[in-house]
Amino acid sequence: AAPDESYYAARGACSSYAADIFALGVVFLEMALLQRMADLAAGGANAVIVELQALRGGMGSFRSWLGDKCSLLGLSLPEEGVVEVLAAMLAADPAARPTTDDLLEWPCFAAFVD
Repeated sequence: AAPDESYYAARGACSSYAADIFALGVVFLEMALLQRMADLAAGGANAVIVELQALRGGMGSFRSWLGDKCSLLGLSLPEEGVVEVLAAMLAADPAARPTTDDLLEWPCFAAFVD
């Protein structure tokens, strides 16, 4: 189960497909930051998920949060297309997350699709 499933299930809004997209976004986030979720916050992976869920301000809030994490880790912010995909996949609202078909159309993935 994706880490946010219990968060959404408690609110009656769990969609396992959307939770899977979230989980894949977490994997991509870990790759972008070269850190496991458990190592990104003092409270571990759950603390990071709570931080992500609190970012209700949209793309700008996520970009700022990611920029802060990158700065703390001595990393450069990923290119804009990657930041946009991460923000979409990690959206607090499961209905706002892209489908896999949507993801394959994003420029950062389209180059790898026949």
